[in-house]
Amino acid sequence: MWSVGVTAVMVAVECLEVGSSTLNKAAMNKGTSDFVLIVYSNAFAAIFILLPSTFIYYRNRTRPPLTVSIICKIFGLGLISCCVQTCLYVGIGYSSPTLSSAIVDLTPAFTFILALISRGIDCDFVQGASTSSSFFLSLLYIVQTSIIREYPEELMATFICCVFVTIQSTVVALIAERNPNSWRLKPDMELIAIGCSAFFAVALRSLAHTWACHKKGPVYVSMYKPLGIVFAIIMGVTLLGDTLYLGSVVGATIVAFGFYSVIWGQSEEEKMIDDKDIDSLKSSSPKAPLLQTKSIFCRN
Repeated sequence: MWSVGVTAVMVAVECLEVGSSTLNKAAMNKGTSDFVLIVYSNAFAAIFILLPSTFIYYRNRTRPPLTVSIICKIFGLGLISCCVQTCLYVGIGYSSPTLSSAIVDLTPAFTFILALISRGIDCDFVQGASTSSSFFLSLLYIVQTSIIREYPEELMATFICCVFVTIQSTVVALIAERNPNSWRLKPDMELIAIGCSAFFAVALRSLAHTWACHKKGPVYVSMYKPLGIVFAIIMGVTLLGDTLYLGSVVGATIVAFGFYSVIWGQSEEEKMIDDKDIDSLKSSSPKAPLLQTKSIFCRN
């Protein structure tokens, strides 16, 4: 039942993230800077969502102390997250959410390879800007899992990381975006995209992925990325007016079938492992040696 809950959360997060990317593309089409969009999204998420949530959550409970080592690791995590968002948003700006989602399908493969290389993560499951985001996203899951196992406070770690990303992305935006008018917020599609991105693509997604990495590991989390292309095709056609091609339909169907096949296979594997554990417990019970000894004496 717990796996079903994690699966439901991850599918919902993928759907909301693709919806946010679609709104971001619509805002970019109207002239919104992708670099400024990253800054405002993370700033809004940190100030208006994660900071109040952190105060409320830790109002009556004590949190583990933050060490310099943990803060430095979260700073590195924020740097990776900044690279992920920058590559992803730039890729969406030059292409579309559908193509970006298709390239992000490389994430599970990168994550699995990096998990094997790192050796510190449990691996029981056995266009140019966008491809980089897949690699950085895989690296993000690996580092995120390592940090949250050492400091198991998902909300606090997500808030600190979001603050670091805001600072880091601001530095990048000041260098890359030279037009001062790009920083002016307009009460139109730009503000809607920033608000949705702050809530769904930054705060909710980061918190859900951190929690899922803690519970299931980085490879499990990365398996849901290919599902995003299905949502991207649907939203691209309905909201952005993209043309629906037969190849897109066939590809989305194959991805959906493959995704549910993997989920089904994983559930069957977990059942087999549970059955083996039950059998091993039965064979190692105190009665088993007595029965085996008795049968030996009878044969003699």
